[in-house]
Amino acid sequence: MQWASIMILLLLVGLTFGQGNNPFDIQSDETAVEPIETEPVIDPAAIDLDNPFSINPIVVVPTQQAPETISPKHSDARFSMLTMIVSLLSLIIIAFGISSNRLRFQKSLQSIVNASQLKGLKRTDKTYFNIQNILLYIAFVLNLSLFLYMIGDRFIEVPFELDWYYVLAGVILIYVVRHTVQQMIGFTFPFSTASNLHNYSLMIHNSILGVILLPLLIGLQFGPESFEGVFIYIGLSAVILTYVIRQAKGILFALNITGFSIIYFFIYLCAVEIAPVLILLRDLSG
Repeated sequence: MQWASIMILLLLVGLTFGQGNNPFDIQSDETAVEPIETEPVIDPAAIDLDNPFSINPIVVVPTQQAPETISPKHSDARFSMLTMIVSLLSLIIIAFGISSNRLRFQKSLQSIVNASQLKGLKRTDKTYFNIQNILLYIAFVLNLSLFLYMIGDRFIEVPFELDWYYVLAGVILIYVVRHTVQQMIGFTFPFSTASNLHNYSLMIHNSILGVILLPLLIGLQFGPESFEGVFIYIGLSAVILTYVIRQAKGILFALNITGFSIIYFFIYLCAVEIAPVLILLRDLSG
């Protein structure tokens, strides 16, 4: 339970730094409205020309309309509450996942930089669906979708109101397609061993990436605003570096196949890794 204690401590530290941005504060969306300028206008129909003592009435007519109130895309309270709920849920899932088999998690960390360790870990697991793989992969999906959502909501202009559920659905769709295609390749072509190993590598690397993203998400939301850029760049660097390491291992696995051409790997890379992301970005950009 040491990992659980460390992660709970990180969350508490993040909440302490984030007291200035309390997610339970009700933020007002009203903007200041300038006073309406008016000028006196005499109504000619109300003047009695036969009565010298008639007092000309003055009718006040507005000359400028009040500006409309514009609400922000997301209120700070809603945004902070969503981040807190997802981060806390991810923290609990990761804590249970790591504590279920700490020795295996240490081997997973070593397999990031050691291809032989990755092969040995796969032989030990014999299946993708053990409790640690499932829990850490769920945490990865939650953390990656929240990370992309926070970047899109704060730094990227989109033609509609971006919702975290859309991003979550997109991340799930992309990785379901990737894993499904990997399985189909293994069933269809005579290199099922390498295909299954690459599929397993995808799961392990993403599980570790989900653990790395959690403290960055907590710091990004509850830490000082001056460190937002630092957390963003560290998170993006972790995503890119994990992707490059995983693809480099995929190439090494493919080169061990007799008669396998590197061209096939790049065809897979474009069709399965890059195309779904580009299609999703095209749909989001309208």
